[in-house]
Amino acid sequence: MMVHGASLYKNIISKETAKSLREYIVQRNKNLKPKEEIGVLENENRWSFGIGANDHPSVADALNEIGTHGMIRPALEKIAGVNPGLVEMTAITAAYGATDQFWHPDVISMGSPAKYARNFLPSYSLFITLQDTTAEMGATGVCPGTYQCGNEDATDTCETYGYQVANDENVWTTGTGLLMNQQGFHRGAAHIDPNAPDRVVFIVSFSPKRLERGETRMLGQGGSYSTRWDMWGHTLNDLENAPTAIVQPWSTLRALGMYKPKNADWGWDFISQMSMRCATFGTGFESVEEFKDTVTIPKMLLIEYEKKMSFSDYFRACIESWKAWALFVNKIAVASYLTFFSVISVVALAFNTSFSKSVFKAMFWSSIRVTMQYTFVAFLSFCIYEHCVERSPWAQEIRDGRYMRSPYGAADKLESLAERGPIVIDESSILITDRFNFKFLNALIDSPKYHPGNMKLHSEIQGADKTFDFLNQEDRAVLADTIVDNAIGARSNFVVHNHDAIWVPLTLDEAKSYVTKELYLQNSPLLASLEKEASFLLSTNRYGSSVMARRFSVVNINTLMDEIYATAYVPTFDIYRSAKKLDAKKSSRVFVEKSKPRSVSVFNLLKSNLIEILRHKKKRIGKASTTDVPRTPSHNKTSSTAQTLKVGDTVEGQYNGMYDEWYKGKIIKIYQGAIIDVKYTDGDVDYGLGSANVRKFVPYQVGEAVDASYFQDEEYIRVRIIKKTGTEYVVRTKEGDRVTVKEFSIRRFV
Repeated sequence: MMVHGASLYKNIISKETAKSLREYIVQRNKNLKPKEEIGVLENENRWSFGIGANDHPSVADALNEIGTHGMIRPALEKIAGVNPGLVEMTAITAAYGATDQFWHPDVISMGSPAKYARNFLPSYSLFITLQDTTAEMGATGVCPGTYQCGNEDATDTCETYGYQVANDENVWTTGTGLLMNQQGFHRGAAHIDPNAPDRVVFIVSFSPKRLERGETRMLGQGGSYSTRWDMWGHTLNDLENAPTAIVQPWSTLRALGMYKPKNADWGWDFISQMSMRCATFGTGFESVEEFKDTVTIPKMLLIEYEKKMSFSDYFRACIESWKAWALFVNKIAVASYLTFFSVISVVALAFNTSFSKSVFKAMFWSSIRVTMQYTFVAFLSFCIYEHCVERSPWAQEIRDGRYMRSPYGAADKLESLAERGPIVIDESSILITDRFNFKFLNALIDSPKYHPGNMKLHSEIQGADKTFDFLNQEDRAVLADTIVDNAIGARSNFVVHNHDAIWVPLTLDEAKSYVTKELYLQNSPLLASLEKEASFLLSTNRYGSSVMARRFSVVNINTLMDEIYATAYVPTFDIYRSAKKLDAKKSSRVFVEKSKPRSVSVFNLLKSNLIEILRHKKKRIGKASTTDVPRTPSHNKTSSTAQTLKVGDTVEGQYNGMYDEWYKGKIIKIYQGAIIDVKYTDGDVDYGLGSANVRKFVPYQVGEAVDASYFQDEEYIRVRIIKKTGTEYVVRTKEGDRVTVKEFSIRRFV
C-alpha cells in the first residue's frame, strides 16, 4: 500500500453476502430514478447511486464484515487512523458496451495531500467486486505509485505502467477488495465480453475522522464523494453496527452535525464538508442546479436558483433566507404576545377591580421578563460572537489565510531553493521533504521512505550501521562520501521539496551532509526519535495561533536540537536552513552520467580495510581516543534467519536489496553475522545484502509461476513451469508457447 498506493485483500465479504448485495444493486439499477443516479465517467452503460447502510439487509451484512475483517480493518486504521470517517458509499455497475474511462485520480492535484499534506486529508477507497471479474468484464485498472504524484495528468505514464486488477491469468474473485489511495490514478476498464454478466463493484471510502477541536484540514478537492447526504457523519464503528447505530432520526441528526451518542466519534458531517468544499470550489457538482437535483434536502430550506450564482452565493442567499424566515416568525410571536397583553390590560383597567389590577400587574411583569430575556439573549449572542468566533484562533486563521497556506513556513522560503530549477524524479531519485511531518497524517508520514531510491539508500545506511560504531570521524566522512558516490554512480539524484512543493536538486556537498546526518541518526535510535518529534513540533508551530509561537518557537526548537546534536557530536544539517545558492555556471544536477550504473556496496569498500576496522574496535575496548566520537551503545540487529545461514549455502538473493526479483546463488561471505555477499548462478555478485534480503533456496516446482529469460541478457517474461529435466526447465508462456530454459535464466518475483 505504501509503495504502490493500492493493495488487494481476499475474502473481505463472504460469497453469500456478495451474491445477495449484487442482486439488490442490480434490482435497484432497473428502477433508478434520475434524481437518484450519480454521474460517473463514460456514463453510457454504467450506473451508480448512493447507498444507505440499512437500505437492505445485505448492505448491513457487508458493512459488518468489512468492519470486523481481520486484515482490512487494521490496514485501514494504520493508514487512516483509528475508527476513520465514512466519506463515500456507493456502487458502480458496468454492462457490456461500457468503454474505457480515462486515467484519473479522485482528488485534483492542487487540492490533495499529494501537494498539501497538512491542508487536505488523505482518503482511501475500498472497491469490492461482487462477482468473479475478468479483464474483459472491465476490471478496475490501477497505476502504481501515482498517489505520490502532484500532476494534473499522468495518462502517458499510466498507459505504460498501469494494469488491471484482473488479467489473462488471474480473476478478480468475488468478495476481494482493492484498497486504493484516492490520489492514485485509476480507471474503470471497458466491458467487452457479451457473454459475461454486468460487473458490479461495491465502494466504501474512508478518511481520517475529524479532530474534536482545532480541525484545520478539509477533504481533498475534486472528488464527488458519492455518499447519500444522511450517511455523512458516521465512522467505521457505526458501519460495523449499522442496524443499531445508523437509524432514524439519529442518522439525520448525525449527518447534520447536531447529535452523536456519547460513546461514538464524529465523522465528517454533511454541513461541515459541504461548506468547506463550497468555499474551495470543490463540491464535486458541475452546477448548483445539479446539486439541488441530486441532494435530498427539504425544499423549504432552499431558495430559487438564479442564473450565474456560484455555490457560495447560493448558500449565502439560503442562509439569509433562513435568517429572514426566523426573524419573521419571531416578529409574529412577539406581536401576538404584545397584542394579547394589550387587550387583556385594557379589559382589566376598564373593570377597575382588585382582580383586574392583579391581572394587569402580572401581565406587566411578564412583559418585563420577556424584554429581559431578549436583552440577555442578545447580549449573550454578542459575547459568543465577539469572544468565541470573531477573536477565536479559527477566525484569526481564516483572516490571516493560514487555512489555505503552503505547507512551508516563511522561514523556509529560501531564495537558494526557489532559484533552483525543477528536476524530473524517477524511481532512483532520493526524495527529501518535510511536508509530511504532521502527526495526524498517520502512515503518510513515512510515505517518502517507500520510494525505491530512498529504500535503496536506507538499505545502504542500515547496512553501514554494523561498522559505523567503530569508525572515527574521518572514516565516517569517507563512508558517507562512498554511499553518495555509489548513489550517483547508480544514476540517483538527491532532490528536495522547495516551498512551492517542487522538486529541486541538492548540491554534492549537501547530499553528503544529509547522508552523514542520517548515518548518525541510524546509529542512535534515541536521537532519531528526538529528530522526528522535533519535526512534528516545527510543523505545528509554523501554524501557531499566536505571533509569538510562529516567530520564536521554530527558532527555539531548532536551537534546542542544535544543542542536543552538539552534545552528541552529531553534525547539524537542515537543508531548509542551510541551502546555498548554486553557481549558475555549474550543473544543478548532483549525479554524473555513467555509461553503466555502478554496483559497488559500501561493504565492498570496507571489507578490504576490515583489519583496520577491527583495530579501531580493539582500541575502543581499551581506551577511547581523544579524536574519536564517543561511542553509542550498540544493538544486536542480527535476525534469526541470518543466524541459520552460512558461507556456501544455496540461497535466493533479492537483487540490490530492493527489487522484487529473487535470483538463485551462493553465499560467498558473511560480515558481522548479518551482512551477506551473494554470488548468483549467472556470475553476478551482490555485496552487502541485509539478512532480510536473503533466504534459503527452495527448488523451482512444476506448476510454479516464475520469470524466465530465453537467451542471455534477454528480457524476462512471466511463465509457468510445466516440466523439469536436470538443470533445464520446460516453461509455457501466456501465449501458450513451450520453451526450454536453463536454471540460471529463472528468477522468482515475490
